[in-house]
Amino acid sequence: MWLFALASPEHQAKFARLDQMPERAFRFRPHANLGYALNEHYASADGLQRHNVHGTRGAHFALPKPAGTLRIVCIGGSTTYETGVHDDRLTYPARLQEHLRERHGRPDVEVVNAGVPGYTSTETLILVALRVLEWQPDLVLHYDNTNDVHPRLVAPEHFASDNAGYRRPWDDDVRWWDRSLALRWLGVQTGFSPRNALVPRTTRAENVSVNPDVALELNDARWFRRNLEALAALCRARGVPLALASWAWCPAKGDLASQPHMQRAYEQHNALLAEVAREQQLLWLDLRPRLPTDPELWYDGMHVNERGAELKAAAFAELLAPFVQAR
Repeated sequence: MWLFALASPEHQAKFARLDQMPERAFRFRPHANLGYALNEHYASADGLQRHNVHGTRGAHFALPKPAGTLRIVCIGGSTTYETGVHDDRLTYPARLQEHLRERHGRPDVEVVNAGVPGYTSTETLILVALRVLEWQPDLVLHYDNTNDVHPRLVAPEHFASDNAGYRRPWDDDVRWWDRSLALRWLGVQTGFSPRNALVPRTTRAENVSVNPDVALELNDARWFRRNLEALAALCRARGVPLALASWAWCPAKGDLASQPHMQRAYEQHNALLAEVAREQQLLWLDLRPRLPTDPELWYDGMHVNERGAELKAAAFAELLAPFVQAR
């Protein structure tokens, strides 16, 4: 009675089993090829966040693409999805669309937010191959970095080209004790029942290295490079320009992004992104110097808030202006 009649939506999402929750309540669902994907039926209680039928955050977009539309698809992880921004209309892809329409004279621009929290370049590559290129984009914009650090932080014997040491299939098993809500409440509190959260359902915590510095030294960024190169080749084969961007973070928030080993990896990945863009002759968008590290603009060390998303969108619009004006 407490859980389904009196508890807050936050407590219900924490303690109820997924099969007991409304279909629109959870952001993610299992996916045969990607492990997991955005739940097309998701909608927040206040209606400010929702996913569309294509499995992306924000407003619906038409297929086939309407004649005269210049479509940009933004790909990456939670820093493209914009986890720190509650209102779909205030994410950087949504605001980028408005900047390009209003300030850069392109009312025909449409920007799709195809970011998926937690996706590494491996999942993003598959997403582009199976979905994004079918949406007839005129440009694909990649913005990510941090998610490809985590697969490198496994014990070296578990470092694998397909992320098998880091990623696991979606865990949808209902333990026998979770059939009782009282026991499930106790299990969630003590850790022997899985929480309704993405990370424990999709990653292998048992393989995390005890020494992240050693892991990053031994587990280099080769698979990140390979995936970026494959992404460039895939887009080129379909005649779609690919843009890579440097990734920004705020070290002052005191969380993961403030740790020295993470910052070293971020620098390595930004340098690699720039190198791949140069070698593959891709559009390079050097965002990091344009996005202030003022903590007031950040939700946490990796995700901006609404104010940060607005500056991020404005910076991307300035960087993309020559491209959209030439189309």
